[in-house]
Amino acid sequence: MSTTVGDLREAVWGEDGMKTTAPHAEAPTIHSLVIVDDQIDMRELLELRLSMVPGLQVVGQADNGRSAIQLARKLSPDLMTLDLEMPVMRGTEAIPLLRAVAPHMRIVVFTGNPEPAALTKGPRPDAIVTKGGDLADVVATILGVLARGRTNLHPVGQDARS
Repeated sequence: MSTTVGDLREAVWGEDGMKTTAPHAEAPTIHSLVIVDDQIDMRELLELRLSMVPGLQVVGQADNGRSAIQLARKLSPDLMTLDLEMPVMRGTEAIPLLRAVAPHMRIVVFTGNPEPAALTKGPRPDAIVTKGGDLADVVATILGVLARGRTNLHPVGQDARS
């Protein structure tokens, strides 16, 4: 769920020493994200990198598809990054269920082993980023998906026509 903070007011100290409120300039939209990966180091690294981006807030982490579905229901995030190879429930199994419980939520697959054939059947992710590249690619993809909606379904750096 996006939270616009533009209508909030900023606390200002008046001449009498009392706190008053003054109109605040339009603030950016804050997008909530959930990171799903079975490797805790990858989750922590991605959260650290995303925390540096204004307007993005990581609100949860999960280590498998089943937990991802629970967090999607509970937190209603704007976007979820999702690995494909995980225990309990794989990302490819989770995508249709995630689309059912959180149809508004964007899904960016972030995986070391993209499975194009498995991702073209049924509900699809909004984008795919292959692990092993620069985290700036993940950030750019997330920002693009949030700004434009669905993007071409292909690994970063690979032409969508191939």
